[in-house]
Order: sequence, then structure tokens, then C-alpha cells
Amino acid sequence: MSIWKLCHPAVLIITVLSLGIAPSSDAAQRYKWWQSDRVKTDLQLSAVQVEELEMVFQDMRSALTDLLHALQIEEKRLTEAMHEAEDEEWEITLLIDRVESARSALSKTRLLMLYRMHLILDSNQVDKLHERYERLNNRRGSSRRNRR
Repeated sequence: MSIWKLCHPAVLIITVLSLGIAPSSDAAQRYKWWQSDRVKTDLQLSAVQVEELEMVFQDMRSALTDLLHALQIEEKRLTEAMHEAEDEEWEITLLIDRVESARSALSKTRLLMLYRMHLILDSNQVDKLHERYERLNNRRGSSRRNRR
């Protein structure tokens, strides 16, 4: 399977899961796509697959939360330094590198989680997940154009 087919729905899922790792358990429940009755039906997920997807999410959740927190700290440091405008450019460059490193670590961990989730799904389910992403993405795109 190509990396594009694997990562294509990642944009949607990453966005959704990043909201799902927020401290609010209500928010987390809303964004666990594999627990949605509609998604379960559309993708024909078995109870075992739902359980395995949940286990992958739970196994990665702590790491994602920690990495998100680390990113937020580094972003705050950079923002403060830029507002103060007292540091040398090389110092700001180091802060930027720290932010991007934290962002990269978070992204890598999310993509690894997505990969593990994709391994649980069969090829038809992955295709249906991609189709759901495309429909959602198209709706979002048309609603943005209508607002202009």
C-alpha cells in the first residue's frame, strides 16, 4: 500500500484525534470515529476491530498528550521571546527549532498510531475511510466557499 493511501485520511484523523486527546473526556468521546455507530456500519467494523482500535488509541494517548503539552510549552516560549524582542536572532532560531522538533515528534507519533489503526482495517475498510474523508473534506471546502 502506498504511503499516500495510508496517510491521505491522516489529515482528517489527525485533526480529529488531536481534539480527542484534549483533557475533556466528552470531547474525546465525540471524536473517536471508530466508536461512532454510523462509522461502524459504513466500514462494517467488527466488535473486535473496535476494541483493537480503542486499544491502539489508549496505548498512544498518554504519549500524544505529553507531546502536545511539550509542543504548547515550546510555542509559548517562542511567542514570549518574539514579543519581548530582546533575544538575538540565533536564540530565536533555536527556539524555532525546538518548536518544530516538538511538532515533528507529535506528528510522527500520531502517524504511527494511524498506521497501527490501518493495520487493523482491511483494504475495503481503508478505502471507505478514505471516501468518508473525501466527502467531509469536500463539504468543508464548499461551506468555506459559500461563506465568502
